Amino acid sequence: LKHQTRHGAHGRSPVQIVKMLEGMAQQSEADGKAEAETFDKFQCDSTKTISEKGKAISELKELMASTENRIEKLTAMGSELKSKKRQLTADLEEKKGTEAESIGARENEEKTFRKQEAEMAANLASLQKALAELNEVSANPQAVSLLSTDPQVLEVTKQLESVAEEARGFLAPTAGAVAMLRQPYEQQSGGVLGTLQSVKDTYEKDLKELRGAEESQKQSHGILLQQLQSEQAELSKMLEMTQAELVSTEEELLTRKSQLAKAKADLDSESALKAEAEKILVQKTSAFEERKELRSQEATAIAKATAVLNSDAAFATFGQIKGASFVQMGAAPKQAAVVALLRRAAQENAHSARLGHAAVVAATAPLAKVIEEIETMQKVIQAEGKADNKKSAWCAAELSKNAAGQKAKTGQMDVLKSAITELDATLAGPADGLELTLKQAREDLKRNEEDQEDISFSRKSENKNYQKKVQDLQDSQKLVKTAMTVLQQYYTKLALLQGESKFGQGVLKMLQEVMDDTKSEEDAAHKTEGEAQASFEDNLALLTQSQADLKKSIFETTKEIADTKKELTEKHEMLEKTKQEKVSLAQYLADVQPDCAWLKAALAQREANRQAETTSLMEAIQLIKGTPAYQKAM
Repeated sequence: LKHQTRHGAHGRSPVQIVKMLEGMAQQSEADGKAEAETFDKFQCDSTKTISEKGKAISELKELMASTENRIEKLTAMGSELKSKKRQLTADLEEKKGTEAESIGARENEEKTFRKQEAEMAANLASLQKALAELNEVSANPQAVSLLSTDPQVLEVTKQLESVAEEARGFLAPTAGAVAMLRQPYEQQSGGVLGTLQSVKDTYEKDLKELRGAEESQKQSHGILLQQLQSEQAELSKMLEMTQAELVSTEEELLTRKSQLAKAKADLDSESALKAEAEKILVQKTSAFEERKELRSQEATAIAKATAVLNSDAAFATFGQIKGASFVQMGAAPKQAAVVALLRRAAQENAHSARLGHAAVVAATAPLAKVIEEIETMQKVIQAEGKADNKKSAWCAAELSKNAAGQKAKTGQMDVLKSAITELDATLAGPADGLELTLKQAREDLKRNEEDQEDISFSRKSENKNYQKKVQDLQDSQKLVKTAMTVLQQYYTKLALLQGESKFGQGVLKMLQEVMDDTKSEEDAAHKTEGEAQASFEDNLALLTQSQADLKKSIFETTKEIADTKKELTEKHEMLEKTKQEKVSLAQYLADVQPDCAWLKAALAQREANRQAETTSLMEAIQLIKGTPAYQKAM
């Protein structure tokens, strides 16, 4: 009330300036609060982003550690599986070798048996024919007398000696039988027949034992083959399981390595984003603190000026100068014009704090100090303009770069999605996908191996029947030949007594025809067997080549599937990384765009305000320099 009374007596100028200064202080305080709120929000968002990036970095480091540990275990597991596969392969080949050796040995044993069996059967047949001949001779007394010295009888004796020689070592009675044959034929020949019958029984017994031993060996060999084949099947199954486990391990190893590479790339990306966020936070914090300090200094200066102008001493001094305004006290008219100019400019330029402060300084400080203060303000205005232009250029570049980056990432994502779709079709296509191709090839290989087993089994069975048939035919030929020889001898001797027998000649002719037919049938069997063996070898060669082609196809397809899966994993990882990079670009844009948008909208006005402030300050300097007091002081 005291101040208002004094003002009423001496004019309103001091009070108006004080009010203007108070308004400037309030505006500056409001601007400071608004900027502090904006900065606090930015600081909170930045701190949150930095914390999230730090957490993501920690999680990625943990993921990398666990992935590296898994890779180490998978590598060791892969080495063990490879070693196991080599051992199983070696064991399987050993079993196959043992099977082949066993089959070879069995075939040799069977050949030896067939030879012994044929010889023993032939000798047994000779004995049977000799017994029959002796029975006929014993029934004819005249023949007994004639044959006692007949060369043909001696020939039969030689045949028996041959039989005895071949059977020496296991048919001892034969030698005695031959000796008895060399004695004159008498009615006592029944003793000879008994001896030969004993020899024949021994032959039959030994032949039966030989065949029994062969059957036993064949059964034992069959059991051995079954055991070897069972072991091979088990080894093959284990080998297949090991191979599948090895492929699975190698595929997981590739996936884990890709995951590790992706984690490393993500770690680098997250670390870079965190460092960039920290850098921007530091820069903006420094700028905010600098502006905060400037406002604090401005508020202090305004407070001091207000305190000086609003004091009792100031009003007492003003009261002694009747009719004088505030700016006229102790000031020349031109200095008052400077103050008025600055006050008016401050009001016209949105209550410019700088011009208002300059007006206060011009009203209270020496002229030299006023010019110095104005020049300082001009430097601040120029620096602020440069900072705005630099920030504007930076915003334009960053926004353009960000838009181009997001567009590029979108294009990369489209390309990766197309590649992933194509790789999926390559792997699991319903018509010609690699997985379907591999499945079909494995089924074809299984059928191929079954076909090889079938034709090999059939061939062995056919060959076995062929060998038996040929052996039977050859045995038949030997028997027929032996019968023809015995009958020829008999009918020749009989012709000496009774004349030539037409019946005997007919029998011999019939036996010769049987001999020829049997030989023709043997030749046909040999030919059929040769053709069947050739056909088998051709078919087996085709199946073997097809088997090799299928195995090669399976190997190549398996590798191609692994490569495709690896590429597909990499594409998915690249797509995910590209998505994250695009999200990071969008987040960064959201962080910087508000400030950039505000600067873009306010840049022209701020530049106009600075230009007006600069013009007003230049005019003030010209007015001050034109005052007598300034010129006198200079």
